[in-house]
Amino acid sequence: MDFLNWPTTFLNNYLSPLWQIIIIWILMIALLRAGKFGSIFRVYNTLFHELGHGLMSLVTSGSVHKIELFSNAGGVAITSNKTWISKFLVSIAGYPFSSV
Repeated sequence: MDFLNWPTTFLNNYLSPLWQIIIIWILMIALLRAGKFGSIFRVYNTLFHELGHGLMSLVTSGSVHKIELFSNAGGVAITSNKTWISKFLVSIAGYPFSSV
């Protein structure tokens, strides 16, 4: 067993994909809730989330008026688009973009 690849080997050999997903989610939640370190990750996650809305608005020929980040790790992206499909795509673009 290669020393650097032991986590991957362990996960693939001993745990089902469902348990792998559960463990990864638990680790992500613990990391995001870990004091100052976690708040930094939450702010960056919010930044990428709002940038996802803004970029999708630009891709669908819309415009970005303002992106704001708040001290509580929240944020808002104010955009405008003309068609309902572009508005829909902009509204759902934040989550996939922040998870990449």
